[in-house]
Amino acid sequence: MLFSFQCSTRTSKLPPGVLQGTFADYGSFDECLAVEGPGARFKGQSCALEARPPLPPLRPDYTLVKAHLNGNNGTLGGYFRVTYEALHHKKLRMVACVPSACSLQDMKAIARWVSNETDFNIKVPQCYKKEEKPLQTVHWILIICLSILLSFGILGSLSELVSPQNKRTKLRSVLESFSLLSNGRRLLSAPGGSSAEFRCIHGIRALTMCWVVLGHTYVLLDFELTKDPTSVQNWFSALEFELIHNGWLSVETFFLISGVLVTFGGLKFLQKSKGCFNIPVMAVRRYFRLAPPLLLLMGLVFFLPLLGSGPFWYEHVDPQVDSCTKHWWTTLLFISNWFGIDKGCTLVTWYLAADLQLYILALFFLLVLHRCSKVGVALLVTSVAISCVAVALQTIIHNIMPSAMLSAVDDDKVLDVLNAVHVYTPTHLGPYCIGMAVGYIIFKHREHKLHKALVIVGWCASVVLGLTAVLGVHRFSTGDETSRAMAVLYAAVHRSLFSAAVAWVLYACITGWGGPVNALLSSAILAPFSRLTFMVYLVHPLVIWMRLGCLRERIPMIHYDMLYEYLANLVIAFSVATPFYLLLEAPLTNLERMLNSSSSSKNEDSPPEKHVK
Repeated sequence: MLFSFQCSTRTSKLPPGVLQGTFADYGSFDECLAVEGPGARFKGQSCALEARPPLPPLRPDYTLVKAHLNGNNGTLGGYFRVTYEALHHKKLRMVACVPSACSLQDMKAIARWVSNETDFNIKVPQCYKKEEKPLQTVHWILIICLSILLSFGILGSLSELVSPQNKRTKLRSVLESFSLLSNGRRLLSAPGGSSAEFRCIHGIRALTMCWVVLGHTYVLLDFELTKDPTSVQNWFSALEFELIHNGWLSVETFFLISGVLVTFGGLKFLQKSKGCFNIPVMAVRRYFRLAPPLLLLMGLVFFLPLLGSGPFWYEHVDPQVDSCTKHWWTTLLFISNWFGIDKGCTLVTWYLAADLQLYILALFFLLVLHRCSKVGVALLVTSVAISCVAVALQTIIHNIMPSAMLSAVDDDKVLDVLNAVHVYTPTHLGPYCIGMAVGYIIFKHREHKLHKALVIVGWCASVVLGLTAVLGVHRFSTGDETSRAMAVLYAAVHRSLFSAAVAWVLYACITGWGGPVNALLSSAILAPFSRLTFMVYLVHPLVIWMRLGCLRERIPMIHYDMLYEYLANLVIAFSVATPFYLLLEAPLTNLERMLNSSSSSKNEDSPPEKHVK
């Protein structure tokens, strides 16, 4: 009797605020798992429930965005109409505390019986009970690899401390490339040497990474599991919220920077090597530069189930483990973006695949630029146009939104945009080629003096283009703009417009026209954060998923609470990224630098890129 009472008090009830869209109740997860039956023959088990009531069909002229922003007229009928329309895309989420003797299949059978009796669509996706989670082979592999890296880091540090600096052997140089001391100093150092002129890139990279984490903090949040999610209506009606809502644009900055660095460094290399390099060798080197951090990411994903639990863990963490298990091969072959954003190991690996593909293409473009600059520039301009046309065609063919707008309150529509456009390599060809054009101009005409009026026009154009690209989605987001032609036009050009805006900032800062903007972006304090961006980019989704999977209570849909979520995600992501940078990324950079020096001394090919460190 006591056991039944304990289970019932730990089971979800209909949550308060249903008319405000609060469709979830977390129950009492930890107390449920702590319940023990008579004689400890069985324990408590937390089972997630998903339910959707029978609903009337949607109106033929129904537009989801407009219905949610403008459909509630303040009447009870308006509340019910908006609520039932939302339930076509969202569902009630509850947690039942039941004896562990009931299997998941038992619970699913009960759900089917209740569904047949009530016409409710009820599912039981997963059940959790307190049990040991033993280490598996993949966990031991990661532990051993990290232990080896840590050992090398300690040995390299000791070698640096006790060995004379004038007696450097190749073996010692390799060992000291893992030194935690020297890698730590390099992480915290101010940019200098040959990369000093590019130091503004540090600021752009660091701030862009902060923007990426901000966007994902909002995007990855499951609105079904929040408190009063209809208050999000006010978010989407605010023009300034598009800085977060349209944060998908942030990744274009990384493609742009890659284009700049590959082109500037590549043209420099071609100038010294009499116009030739081995493209397959360059591609293989790039692959082995990216693959080890990617393997680390995959190992960390498999470790997540050992690190936490929660009533809706299956919604946030389990899918990542399953995805890495099924799609590890597309991830390691760097082709996951060909299959969709959910067909790789975590949602960020598509970027690595697209970046490697564009890098290989850029190597061919570099040869053309070096041998015939006019043809090369024409090729870059044509590629930008092709990129815009490709996005327009994808938008038309798949009949998708101009951007992945969360205001659609329809996960399928958002996923369609991500799969058809966002992870599509030609989408990012335009920003990459704009970056290549900037790299070419800096290489060829860095000393060219601009008229002050032209500089002012450049900055004004940059601001206008940037704001147009970021804020231009607002009328589509609110449902005020319904023209299909305008949607296709915006989808086609807004990424290139944004990239052009950032391109001017880069060019102006590198060539001495940046003023206070360059002073901010070139600040030495931003350099360490910039060096961590690659690792932060890889691990930050894991930090967010862990947080969401471990939640025991709903998150209020208030910007102040979301600010706390964002700052916590940002700090933890940088904290997690730091040791992995010191143990893996920095040593890889050091070893690559040693290999490049050796190749140069033997007149062999070295990577045509300039890394800003």
